[in-house]
Amino acid sequence: MKTLSRKQPAKACRAAVWGAVGTALCALAVAGPAQADGSFDDFEYEEVRQSIVVVPIDNSTMLELERNAATVVVGNPSIADVSVQKGNLLFVLGRNFGTTNVIALDSGNQQIANIPISVTTTMPHHMTLYRGAGQVSFTCAPRCERSLIPGDFNQEFVDAEAQVRNKLNIGKEASGQR
Repeated sequence: MKTLSRKQPAKACRAAVWGAVGTALCALAVAGPAQADGSFDDFEYEEVRQSIVVVPIDNSTMLELERNAATVVVGNPSIADVSVQKGNLLFVLGRNFGTTNVIALDSGNQQIANIPISVTTTMPHHMTLYRGAGQVSFTCAPRCERSLIPGDFNQEFVDAEAQVRNKLNIGKEASGQR
C-alpha cells in the first residue's frame, strides 16, 4: 500500500506532464543544464520520480490519504478511474495508457493530495507482436491468449472485443440476467 505523505515535487514541475518525457523536460526547464558530473543544481529528480504512481493497465493500485476525502476528481477518466473506500482509501484502476492526475479534497474544499498517475504496461506476462506498423497483444500466463490492449490493429481489436461481449451476454442469458 502506498501512503501519500511524500514531499511535493518542485513547484515549477507540479503542472508538468508526468510521463517520462514530461519529467525529463521539466527537469531541464527547472534545473537548466546539467553539471559536468551529470547532476542538477536545483532539482531533485528522484523526488519527482517517486511522486508518480504507476498503475499497470487493467490493474488497480491502492493508495491511502492522510485524511478522509469528500471529493475526488480524476483529470482524465479515460486513462484512470478511482473508487473511494472508507474516505481515505483510493483504488486507482488503469484504464488506458497515458498520464493524468487525481485530486482529493476534504469537506472544507482543502486539497489533501494532487497525485500524478501514469498508466503503463509493466506486466511481465504481457507480450506484443509487431506486424509492420501494427501490433497485436497477448497475455502469457502460462499460455499466450489474445488480449485487448489500446494500440492494437483496429480490426483485430474490434473482433476480439465482440467475442468478449458475446461471451458475457451468453453468461448473462444463462443466469437469467438481461
